[in-house]
Amino acid sequence: MYYTLSVVSLSFFLAIYLIGSALAQDHFAGCYQQGPDSGEDDTYFYFDDNISDPDVCATMCSDWNYAWVGYGYLCYCSSGFVSPNRMINGQEDTCASSGSTEARVVSTTFTFLDCGSGRTTASKFDIDGPKNCFESCKNSLYAGFNYDENSSTGYSCTCLDSLNGESHNDCGPAATFYYSHLPAAAASGLSRRNARLADLQYNKKLSERTCPWGLTACLIPGLENSDALGELESCGGCIHGAYGNETASIGDSCLKDGVKLGAATCVEGRCIAYGCEAGFTLIDGECVAGSWS
Repeated sequence: MYYTLSVVSLSFFLAIYLIGSALAQDHFAGCYQQGPDSGEDDTYFYFDDNISDPDVCATMCSDWNYAWVGYGYLCYCSSGFVSPNRMINGQEDTCASSGSTEARVVSTTFTFLDCGSGRTTASKFDIDGPKNCFESCKNSLYAGFNYDENSSTGYSCTCLDSLNGESHNDCGPAATFYYSHLPAAAASGLSRRNARLADLQYNKKLSERTCPWGLTACLIPGLENSDALGELESCGGCIHGAYGNETASIGDSCLKDGVKLGAATCVEGRCIAYGCEAGFTLIDGECVAGSWS
């Protein structure tokens, strides 16, 4: 059934926008089977952080165009957008919990409004991702981006000053993602977002500046730089917790009773023994008291 965007529904869209501009700190850009491929030059992964909140992930990706939270709560950042054939149906704040990946645009004066049918007659043009769409539509009140199999890039953009004739549709490959661009509200929302960004970035840099990349600042007298994925005495994290990160994983010492000297290693945050002292038996990489006949 087709619904025309009436005065009532337009008011509904406007209400969503006003709430979003007051509360949202970043901007939903769809659910995907997975984000950008690992190993690409324009992608950075936070392997050591368990992040389930897309807003927090977006603050960590403040120097990038896009933030992604995937299943297992891995946060990563990218300058480019994901391949269009990975887009799936899904709503804001539900992607990661349902086993897929949620995309967020990190910083823009546009605010996500809702997904629509895309029945507008306005002209479309090819884009690489929503960030490019926003830049092209900076002088318009609305921007719409969507998956488009007829586009050379797989995505299309539309710049509009009205949503007359538009109707709601579930977010996904068959929908158009609409964003509002009301300058006064956008400026207010962006200032709140920037304040939050500055606070989180400051706290993170307090830890980062104490250690080289890939090492973690541990809470012990004098501060110690630890390789949490390969350190024998703090395998998997810091024994007493990480500096500036209350939720960091607590590590474990691989130098346990029964393990022969030099016969243990830390692999990807897990202690693995390969030699035991007398009276201990090696079982699944651990030295267990007692012997088997």
